[in-house]
Amino acid sequence: MRLWIGRGASFLGLLLLGAVWLGFAAQASPITEQAWTASGPGMRAAVVEAATGDMNFSYQFTGSQVHSGLSWNYTSTATVTESVYYNWIYTGLHAWFQASAKVDAFAYGPDNDYREVTLFDGDVWHYFTYSGQSKLQVHAGYAYGFKIYGKNFDSNTILSGNLAIVTNQNPPQIVPVVSGTQGTGGWYRSDVQLVWNVTTNPAFPILSQTGCGPVTINADTPGSVFTCTATSAAGTTTNSVTLKRDATAPAITGTTAVPPNDAGWYTSPVTVQFHCSDAMSNVSSCTPGTVVMTEGANQSVTGTAVDYAGNSVSTTVTGIYADWTPPATTDNAPTRAVQHDVSVALTAVDNVSVVNATYYRINGSEAKTGNSIGLTSEGAYSIIYWSKDSAGNVEPQRSAAVVIDRTPPVTVHNAPAGPVSRNVTVTLTPSDNLTAIAATYYKVDGGSQQSGNTVTITTAGVHAVEYWSVDQAGNIEVANTIIVTIDMTPPLTTDDAPTRAVQHDVTVTLTASDNVSVINATYYQVNGSEIRTGNSFELTAEGAYSIVYWSKDSAGNVEPQRSAAVVIDKTPPATAHNAPAGPVSRNVTVTLTPSDSLTAIAATYYKVDGGSQQSGNVVTLSVDGIHAVEYWSEDQAGNIEGANTIIVIIDKTPPITTARVTPDGAVLRLQGQDNLSVQVATYYRLDNGNKQFGDTVSLNMSGFHTISYWSEDDAGNSESPNKIVYLDIDGNGRSDIVDVVMAVNAKLDANGDGLFTREDVSLVLQSVTTFQPMSIEY
Repeated sequence: MRLWIGRGASFLGLLLLGAVWLGFAAQASPITEQAWTASGPGMRAAVVEAATGDMNFSYQFTGSQVHSGLSWNYTSTATVTESVYYNWIYTGLHAWFQASAKVDAFAYGPDNDYREVTLFDGDVWHYFTYSGQSKLQVHAGYAYGFKIYGKNFDSNTILSGNLAIVTNQNPPQIVPVVSGTQGTGGWYRSDVQLVWNVTTNPAFPILSQTGCGPVTINADTPGSVFTCTATSAAGTTTNSVTLKRDATAPAITGTTAVPPNDAGWYTSPVTVQFHCSDAMSNVSSCTPGTVVMTEGANQSVTGTAVDYAGNSVSTTVTGIYADWTPPATTDNAPTRAVQHDVSVALTAVDNVSVVNATYYRINGSEAKTGNSIGLTSEGAYSIIYWSKDSAGNVEPQRSAAVVIDRTPPVTVHNAPAGPVSRNVTVTLTPSDNLTAIAATYYKVDGGSQQSGNTVTITTAGVHAVEYWSVDQAGNIEVANTIIVTIDMTPPLTTDDAPTRAVQHDVTVTLTASDNVSVINATYYQVNGSEIRTGNSFELTAEGAYSIVYWSKDSAGNVEPQRSAAVVIDKTPPATAHNAPAGPVSRNVTVTLTPSDSLTAIAATYYKVDGGSQQSGNVVTLSVDGIHAVEYWSEDQAGNIEGANTIIVIIDKTPPITTARVTPDGAVLRLQGQDNLSVQVATYYRLDNGNKQFGDTVSLNMSGFHTISYWSEDDAGNSESPNKIVYLDIDGNGRSDIVDVVMAVNAKLDANGDGLFTREDVSLVLQSVTTFQPMSIEY
């Protein structure tokens, strides 16, 4: 934090205060032993006052450079290596405001060691004074000293100050020197001698001292206080020391926690307890209760007591007989069943004391004493035995099992009783009345001998499995044989159903076969009806039959369902056609479409106009005329349809119309004729009038007229229109030569081309000729 205060005071003198204590007071300060150098701008000085050893490091500079900051160094070389403790006072004037200052102490050392301690660093204003205490480690032969930094932004351009370091002015020093045998905790275990070492600065000699003579302590004491006081011109120092003496060892006794048994033995771990006491410094440690965890005869435990002065004493507890491990008894009983008599020997051992007796029971009988057991009868024996040693330890009961077995085992099986349709795993289960099974053996189909309780057979066929077991006593069972039949293939059933439709009753026979096992049953269904059992059934009614059938063998294999189809068809097919109902004026393609309610069509046949028989469903006719088409079909059951006949009339020629005038010339008779068609219609048009139906045209008209006429048959043929001219100019009611002459004179345009030419004359003449009276009156 920077403080801003008023400006304007002049530089004043410096006040030097303070004190420093360097290392041990009996040694001269290293600061005064070497010359000091001062460096930096302006006036600077490093002054040592010979009488007191005080140091003054001063500096003074006036100039504008202070605004950038300046520094001063004061350096010397150490003559000894030690930590220098000192008091410092820093005073000065840098400006009235906007100024700063910093003071560092530094020291060099070996291995490029450099240490620096900041005594002061901060903002300063007006006249300032700062002080403190610090420490600096110096090294003989290496430089150390102080650095002062200053900066000023005030209009006052002065930096001045002084760092004061003060020499030793401490009172006397008193150090007690004690000799004797040291114990622990500040206690002495022998006579104690006390001597006071009093030292002072030669400039300030001792004026008086009290209680500073030598002292000897030759009796135990919990603590005696001794005080030495010395006075010099620098002041008075007092120091005290408390001395404790205990040269007497503590007391210790040891006992066991419980007494031994009547036989003088301990049958469990033994706890030895120690009791300790001390009259002066008290017991600092006493061997705690010790548990004897090892077995053995005449064992001992030593305990030690130590007081706080370090005195110690030991004692030993002897005569400890410890055995808590019972005897270990073993037997030589056979570990597996045997076929012979057995003699079991019991052997007892004890590692510490001796075995007193061995006991045993057989199958829960009364306990007996001994080391040998004889067994002769067949049976299972449970032997319990144990021993006791002379220390009284009783062994936990042990057991042995002896089996005398002279009877072989019996093995049973779970093989299927009849044929099966799967892999077969036969489990052989042996049993024995006394012993465990040592092994079970088997052979499959006379093959090599194998051991195990599981026989897996995966191949189809009839298999012989021979098997037997052996118990752990060595008894061998007489071999047994079982038959295993595996049939994993279902039966195969065939039928004799006709493969095509028939016209007669049908008897279907189902024939089933199996390569390994036998047929259990054959089943069938007809048209999804109830399932029935059997190998033959009859079909009589006309119809289509869907037959599903299968068989099952004695191994349980079920054949996948098979199927057959039977069609009994006693009705011939019916054939339809698309022939036109009347005459047509085009080529005709007749399509014959047969159908049958049960079976497919085998063929369709036809004859045209009594010609040769042909097969097919399409008859093509292109010649004009009346055609007779005979046709019929046959189904796959052999039923033949009765022949049918259709008439097809093809008429591509239009009719011809003739025109005649009645004898009186009043009517024009029109007559259409056709060679094939039945019906003919006749039409006419007068001049450019409407089309009219009819076969008569009234000629009761005068003038020049054009009559167009034609006929159409029922086959759709239409005649090209015929044209005649009717001419009655003179008004006599008929067309004659006079009309022709008059027409020519009138230059009639008969053909309507806008010109009068000879074609017009020819046309007029023709009309007159045409309208001559008919010889036959209609």
